[in-house]
Amino acid sequence: GIVSSKGQVRIKGAIMNERGLILVNTGNGKGKTTAALGVVLRAVGQGFKVLILQFIKSGNGYGELAGLAKLGDQVEIRSMGKGFIYYKRDEVGEAELARHKEAAQAAWRTLVEEVNSDKWDLIVMDEINNAINYELIDVHSVGEMLKNKPKRLHVVLTGRYAKPEIIDMADTVTEMKGCFFYKSEAVDGKGRCVAGGCRLANKRKKAEDEGGVESGDTPRKKPK
Repeated sequence: GIVSSKGQVRIKGAIMNERGLILVNTGNGKGKTTAALGVVLRAVGQGFKVLILQFIKSGNGYGELAGLAKLGDQVEIRSMGKGFIYYKRDEVGEAELARHKEAAQAAWRTLVEEVNSDKWDLIVMDEINNAINYELIDVHSVGEMLKNKPKRLHVVLTGRYAKPEIIDMADTVTEMKGCFFYKSEAVDGKGRCVAGGCRLANKRKKAEDEGGVESGDTPRKKPK
């Protein structure tokens, strides 16, 4: 975790003076931004000043952003994207892609300015990995920004398809993998996960084969 204490950062019990972390939340599962907001909440609790800059999301309809706004002036949110774009590059038309690229470039210029200002303790670069993947911004430029950021600054980079260049620089990389979602075909009529790669499903199937599961997600021991 990250704990502010007289200019120090505590990392798994070790104290490192003014050592800002690079955290990456990536993967195809849901929860990447939500996990970053958990870091934001912890940082606010420690008195940190936080900037959240969104590269793709437009800021419309996200309840968590409305919630963060209630935290006061410790958190600033800038939604500079043009909204959701498809995850597959070939599903996006050139005109739409150009529109997103213009917005991403404006967000990038803002991000570089804010990073260099050294007035933030934590900056969340929301969906920046997607912006890199779409070539809306240059991965090497992002790498240089991370290398030359203020030493004390913590950053969180979210979004699918994190590039190896970014992962190699990170202190922590979390890959989100979906087991099932509430509207997924991987959920049967009883609300149970039936995805082949899901540990819950595999555990349940084994228990069912042994006659030990009646319903729900919790395997039960076979009655003697």
